[in-house]
Amino acid sequence: MAPQVVVKGYITDAENVFMETMEVDEAKQYCNANAKCKGFTFAGPEERPEDEVTITFKAGSKVRHDTLALALTTLALT
Repeated sequence: MAPQVVVKGYITDAENVFMETMEVDEAKQYCNANAKCKGFTFAGPEERPEDEVTITFKAGSKVRHDTLALALTTLALT
């Protein structure tokens, strides 16, 4: 599995690769298995939500930090 960093914020200036509702662990597996995926973003402040969330997979990993840390959580491959 590629090294990852979790941040409060969202990925900017990157094409959407795929969008699906799933658990975060499933999203990590999907992203690691797809060369075009460089990270993903989902709504909510929790790093590991209990329920499935809608994940947006991105083709880039440039993150814009959310100083309020309320809106989005991002996992970017490093």
